[in-house]
Amino acid sequence: MEYEVELMLKVADMNFYYGIRSNLTSLIKLQDEVDKRFNEDFFDLLSATLLYHQIIEILLESLVSINEFNSQLNLFPQKVNQNHFRRRSFYQLIQQVKKCYEFERKNEFIALVEEFNQKRNRIVHRILKEDVIKEKSINELKDIKNMYHCIQKIYQDTATSFFDYVDANFTNTSMYLKLDKDYSRNLDFLSNNNIRDKYSQEAIEVVKNQIYEYQFRGNHKVSFRAGLLNSLRPEIE
Repeated sequence: MEYEVELMLKVADMNFYYGIRSNLTSLIKLQDEVDKRFNEDFFDLLSATLLYHQIIEILLESLVSINEFNSQLNLFPQKVNQNHFRRRSFYQLIQQVKKCYEFERKNEFIALVEEFNQKRNRIVHRILKEDVIKEKSINELKDIKNMYHCIQKIYQDTATSFFDYVDANFTNTSMYLKLDKDYSRNLDFLSNNNIRDKYSQEAIEVVKNQIYEYQFRGNHKVSFRAGLLNSLRPEIE
């Protein structure tokens, strides 16, 4: 598949903006369940902390992917490889986000994530000690929910800002496709069932239609995100 067609697919498919892929829906459900069960019990608080920590790790991965995708779009037509599936540790992800492009409240975001991680590690490492369920540990965990939602809010604002930036600047077919290039083989590839494991069916159909319109009907200025804008806007709140 041509690099320009791959970028069009990513622009058309919201999941690729955030590197979350099919995890988005389950992430929202998990967050809601954790919020509902957050109470005064130590082990419930501990469980919530571990689950929030796992979600934060996914959000960090997402910000790294956003940064890499941003580079791909801004440096096009130069090809930039995206390490989309490379596994990184929590610490490595924090370091990667520190190196990412600047976004609003970035320093606050990093400070909150580091504090959350330190608090989580401190509690977990004390878990086998006799005083683990003392009031100090419970009080320390009570702040976890507010801390998590501050982290998530900054993430959502950053991701949504990037979504709007791409929608305003990178959604014209003519930015990617070349008039003198034959994309017939790409259309065949987009009809292959294997690609559905990587991109949503809606995104695939949108890109197929735009390639067809561009190459065979000369419609060169149509936004291939227009039909997806409302349905694909992020919903983590």
